[in-house]
Amino acid sequence: MAEDLASKMKTIVETWKSSGETLRAFANRTGVSYSKLIYWKVKIFPAEGKPRAKRKPLPTLVPVHITSMVNKTESVAASLEVIISNGLRLRVHPGFDAGETSRLIEILRSC
Repeated sequence: MAEDLASKMKTIVETWKSSGETLRAFANRTGVSYSKLIYWKVKIFPAEGKPRAKRKPLPTLVPVHITSMVNKTESVAASLEVIISNGLRLRVHPGFDAGETSRLIEILRSC
């Protein structure tokens, strides 16, 4: 019986591979559980490995150039300027909200 199930699942997985569909689309169309398809895909084709979760790309560090030093009495009026790779500039003043600024930088990067 276990051999029958393995044979049946091998046929299903091979049908999926030749369909050109994503595993999820194939599972939805055929009614076979997505997790079961993943299990048998890895069991039948172990060289292809397990599916990996999509990860957000890591932020890229860029060189920082300090153009002048500010003493403590001038620092109240000082601001920080961030230049995004596409040339957009963002100037923030002391007391800025870091969370809001991060979200703004992400929006500017997508422009």
